[in-house]
Amino acid sequence: MPVITARNIAFAALVIATVAAVLAAVVLLARQNDNAPILIIPPSEAPALAAESNLSGSQVQTEGLIDLNTASAGLLDTLPGIGPALAQAIIDFREHVHPFQSIAEVQEVPKIGPVTFQNMRESITVSRVR
Repeated sequence: MPVITARNIAFAALVIATVAAVLAAVVLLARQNDNAPILIIPPSEAPALAAESNLSGSQVQTEGLIDLNTASAGLLDTLPGIGPALAQAIIDFREHVHPFQSIAEVQEVPKIGPVTFQNMRESITVSRVR
């Protein structure tokens, strides 16, 4: 019978936490589209993958930034703190109020405040709409 030591307990806790984190990531990815395959990719490969996918060049810039004026709801949903409802609210705002002139204007969308903006500001851009 194995000896129960603090080291063994710590190792078991680490294994359990790792498995839980992987399962949580899979569940979060799966909620985005039930019919889409789940791809787990390192962040460094995300811009290259977006460029190769069916997203238009205006939705994802070469730097990996998401354009608030052209991105789809599914793409906006990938931003930190943005779910399906807020993604649709961003689209409704740009279509019914006005296109975004700066990234800070996303705070004018109902339910997007300074904290949400700070969490997503490094991931977004705006294109000039003609």
